[in-house]
Amino acid sequence: MVKSNDNPINQAFLQRLRETVFENLEDEQFGVEDLSKKVGISRSQLHRKLKKLQSKSISQFIREVRLQEAMKLIQQDVATASEIAYRVGFSSPSYFFKCFQKFYGYSPGEVAKLHASEQTSHENFNTIRIGTTNNNHNPKNVSKPLVLTAISLMILILAIFSYFYFSNNLKNSSIEKSIAVLPFKSLSNDEENQHFVDGLVDDLLGRLSLIEEFKVTSRTSSETFGGQEQKKITEIAKELEVSYIVEGSVQKQNAQVRIIVQLIDAKNDDHVWVKTFDRDLLDIYEVQSEIAMLIASGLKLALSEQQIKYLQKNQTENIKAMELYQLGRYHWSRRTEDWQTKALSYFQQAIKEDSEYALAYAGIAEIYHIGNFLSDSTDVDIRKTAIEYANRALEINPEQVEAYTILASIHSFNDCDWILAEKEFKYGMSLSSNHSTLYHRYSEHLMNTGRFEESRAAIDKAVALDPLSFIVRTVSAENYYDNGFFDEALEEIKICQDLISGQFHWRINDLLFATYYHLGKYDLLLEEYKNLKKNGLDEKLDDIEIDSLFQANAAEGLIRRYAEITGDPFHKSVLHGLIGDKENCIQWLMKSQKVNPTCAFHSWYEFKIIHDDPRYIALLSKVGLPWQPEGTP
Repeated sequence: MVKSNDNPINQAFLQRLRETVFENLEDEQFGVEDLSKKVGISRSQLHRKLKKLQSKSISQFIREVRLQEAMKLIQQDVATASEIAYRVGFSSPSYFFKCFQKFYGYSPGEVAKLHASEQTSHENFNTIRIGTTNNNHNPKNVSKPLVLTAISLMILILAIFSYFYFSNNLKNSSIEKSIAVLPFKSLSNDEENQHFVDGLVDDLLGRLSLIEEFKVTSRTSSETFGGQEQKKITEIAKELEVSYIVEGSVQKQNAQVRIIVQLIDAKNDDHVWVKTFDRDLLDIYEVQSEIAMLIASGLKLALSEQQIKYLQKNQTENIKAMELYQLGRYHWSRRTEDWQTKALSYFQQAIKEDSEYALAYAGIAEIYHIGNFLSDSTDVDIRKTAIEYANRALEINPEQVEAYTILASIHSFNDCDWILAEKEFKYGMSLSSNHSTLYHRYSEHLMNTGRFEESRAAIDKAVALDPLSFIVRTVSAENYYDNGFFDEALEEIKICQDLISGQFHWRINDLLFATYYHLGKYDLLLEEYKNLKKNGLDEKLDDIEIDSLFQANAAEGLIRRYAEITGDPFHKSVLHGLIGDKENCIQWLMKSQKVNPTCAFHSWYEFKIIHDDPRYIALLSKVGLPWQPEGTP
């Protein structure tokens, strides 16, 4: 069996990408969008192909092509390392040196010295990892022109064919067992009925998500396509990266309800089945169970007795309680004005209607947990209340994934109890492999405990489950950033901004500001500082004064100004770490830990410069780090 990346068609496609990057090598602005346009496929499709073929992002692929050419130029001794940096498209030599060292394990200067030594050059350079090229390659062995011409012609033919092959076939293998439930249409005009309909969709998603055999896209991403009748099913499926789509409509009148549901094979844009259910309103949950079973049957899944039990289990049989819960979720997920107060009120009303409604208890626990997390100081009573409600949810339903997610988050982010947090996260994942919030918070837990590769895998899983979630994408961007992958972080930040239609958001815009610094994009950093100022950062300086500060002290001057005016000791520490000011970084971090202790500081990229400081090591030991779970080498 031929591996996908050994396939000549795949090799031709990758060669086409390399040639395109090489043709634009000196253009430092040439990036992801440009490459996708040049090869004639969408950015998201290109990203998926590269992930499948080489486990790389588009930015990583472009950067490696640039670094491979830089290696050749350094070996040829045609210019200084700084000049070569510009030749291969790096606008910042310092960033080039950092990427080169990270990729090859050698600095450009060390490579030049090794190459200059006649006795050791061949022996040493055979040990250097040169991207995807053959490590035994000898630059003196040049193929004959005729052979090169023949190979080039074959590559061109295969590349043309690959356009058609890839666009239709390659993606299908990775999304074979995946499904999205689109928002059902309410055929009644009243708003109350819409909350009833949303509740049915939520209930259906909850049932399906407990089946491990296939991926269920989160409601956050699926509901993006509500009311978009103009979009084809195949287009929606491609954006959500699923192979099946569920659509439906609901009409409720007095004590009767009609539900029309269709399961669609999105790859072929063909209906697997269409069913109409005319039932009494009191039988609605029996219908939900039946729909879930039909979907599993349509996907040809062999269900165990335990899975059938999950599909048939009802969260509540009180329709009013379900509608109140949906109203709470509406305010919670959209962060409307006074969202915490409103969501809490609706969840509490839902419990009055049904005192055994586990989801509503979990909803209240989440409100208290988020409230404690967002507050300026740790409130023991709020934390205690969150745990009480989460435990109450588990008393009613021991398989309540939402409750385990909350408990694990509290034990990790509030308590620094890494062992208990790990246990709760793992047990939650054993119940459901389709809960994106569980995976994105587990990713943060893994970052905090120094398990960076596992953390990336966890957030990738969350992105796959909820690709259009702003918070999931934000955590993904922060993960790339804290691991030093700044190009990839920038890609993810741009996706986050698209998801909120370019609106300002402190968390993501602040990250953008720091990312520009690491990438050497100082002009963009200046514009982003003005953007932060416009949204309340620096009221004393006008744009002209900011320009003067930038011209006098460059990017570092703006960052020092930012550190001076922010009132948060932790943020001061981060900003000093950003520009390499070790002493101020550790001093302010120590002050912040006295004022508002946090467990989540070890993962921050800015603190890497103080990891060997005894004062930092002492802070780390106070929160029980470094720590590894049992069985970890």
